[in-house]
Amino acid sequence: MFVLFKWSGGYKMEKKLDQIIIKVIKNSHYFILILIILSCNRIDNDYVSKNIWQLEQGGNIGSGDFLEFGKGENYSIKNDTIFNKKMPIALIIELNKKLEIITIFSFKSKKTSIYMNISELTNGGSNHIDETVKPEVIKIN
Repeated sequence: MFVLFKWSGGYKMEKKLDQIIIKVIKNSHYFILILIILSCNRIDNDYVSKNIWQLEQGGNIGSGDFLEFGKGENYSIKNDTIFNKKMPIALIIELNKKLEIITIFSFKSKKTSIYMNISELTNGGSNHIDETVKPEVIKIN
């Protein structure tokens, strides 16, 4: 069948197929975005929305380096999509509760960013300094 394909003018068809493959490779970020959307792992929206997130690496998805969700805030979250004033602006690719980070893909910049949960630091969570422990003072003569 391959010989018949080439014999019946398949070279033109092969060239067109090569051009299509090259276009797909050049536009691979769209392909990756489609794969991400299709993979749609479930994000714990409650965990993400109740915390404050600070930009650690990459570009910000909004006007500042912080993300806060909830009443009175411009940002909201539904499933794994982040909205700014009801417009989708980013996709949460990964939520790592152990490291307390989220990896976000921006629709505008087509780049990923990493945000860190700073709620534990600002709300006196497990990462705060224990004030009952007195530091040891060492005198140097």
